[in-house]
Amino acid sequence: MLIKANLNALSTGPISIQTSGIEDLWFLYNFIQPNDVIRSQGSYNVSSTRTSGRTVVVHHTIHISIQVTHIDFDPLAQMLRIRGNTLDFSDSQDSISHFTHKIDTNTSFSLSRDIWKHEDVEHLKENQKTVHPSTVNVIAMHSGLAHVCSVSNNITVVYARIEQTIPKNARRPEEVEKATQKFFTAVSNAIDRYMVVSKSQRLVIAGPGYIAREFVDFLGKVPADKYTKDIRAMLPHIIVGHCSSGHKSAITEIFSDPNISRALAQEPLTKDVVVLDEFFSSLNNNPMLTTYSFPQVQAAAYMSAVKVLLVTDTVVRGTNVSLEPGPPGSAYDVNALAQAIQAHRDQYTELMNQVTLTGGRVHIFKSAHPAGERLDALTGCAAILHFPLEGLEEGADEGPETGATEPTIPALPQKPFTLDRVQREWQASISASGSNVFGPGGSSEEKFRTFSLNFFADNQDDQLNDTPDGPEDLVHFYI
Repeated sequence: MLIKANLNALSTGPISIQTSGIEDLWFLYNFIQPNDVIRSQGSYNVSSTRTSGRTVVVHHTIHISIQVTHIDFDPLAQMLRIRGNTLDFSDSQDSISHFTHKIDTNTSFSLSRDIWKHEDVEHLKENQKTVHPSTVNVIAMHSGLAHVCSVSNNITVVYARIEQTIPKNARRPEEVEKATQKFFTAVSNAIDRYMVVSKSQRLVIAGPGYIAREFVDFLGKVPADKYTKDIRAMLPHIIVGHCSSGHKSAITEIFSDPNISRALAQEPLTKDVVVLDEFFSSLNNNPMLTTYSFPQVQAAAYMSAVKVLLVTDTVVRGTNVSLEPGPPGSAYDVNALAQAIQAHRDQYTELMNQVTLTGGRVHIFKSAHPAGERLDALTGCAAILHFPLEGLEEGADEGPETGATEPTIPALPQKPFTLDRVQREWQASISASGSNVFGPGGSSEEKFRTFSLNFFADNQDDQLNDTPDGPEDLVHFYI
């Protein structure tokens, strides 16, 4: 994606963007938010009926600015549809109050925002660093079902879902063979239609048993003149793997295969799968060292307990935030939605900064990948912990029964070094005393409270007592 702006000095005003691929569309889908202003070339049709009864349609091309209200992403069409209220209109003969801009993989437009925050600029810089995104073609298949996909850095696109009935009657093997050949032919047609396979863009075929190997053998016997592409020339660039089924969710299993991981060591999806497997392994074997849902992860972060933070780009950028529907006939409040999305983003930005400051690692998953979909099903926010926190799970279970709301830890005070210093001292105490810090004498939260009060009492001369409510209230404020 080409961005024409001085990002180092960007604070307000428009930036010019030129898209160059589906990766850019996915980035913009997560980046653009309500109340942003898009200016681009668009078109519309005006139809009129003449006295003769004939309908005449006139096509108009215009440059128009809209204030964004909705944004949709179509991965198969490789297009963004951005709807909004018009701010200016170049054609004086017609009046349009709403318009939809269509942005494809080769579109120029300008994007404006009231204030470009630091994290917005960082996201733009990060996207510019990805010059040549890696793409892997993947086919997950079992007898009668196959998903033909393309997996890139940020998104998994399903080109085709092929489902056919394969007889299971062993008494008529000729019917089974005929149906299998028909199924293989349909999958190979999808390869010919959608995929470009080369040394830099490989094809992974996986399935249970020997079906993947049988399909590769089938491709080797395909006549050279049957397809528009040379299927046989693809064979050296095909990797055979294993998965349990032909469903889309099995793509995660494919990238968990050690052989595939070694062959695709640089693929981001491989890293996603490794981190997610580590979390679920810990969740199964030692659940006290894991937690999930934003309030629980946030509480663990403020106790310096988060080793690895797992979040999806959907929750980080607030694309799933919505407002409660108003009364029938009420206007859509785009300003309120924009404020809700920004508040949501600020919460997660603060959480990620807090984890980084206390020595943790942040791993952002792509929701358009199966690994990200799996994490989204688990609230989209989870963590692997340095040490167990005994009160988190109990608090999560007691909330719905007592009717209490989920705990929310507010933003840092004006002097962020106050809490940060306490956390560093707390972390050093844990490292020095090892597991004994969780021995008899109360829960980890009670010990953190006692430690913090003692720390404030011992450091009153270091301007640690300047908060409005005093040290004791500050500790309760964060617990």
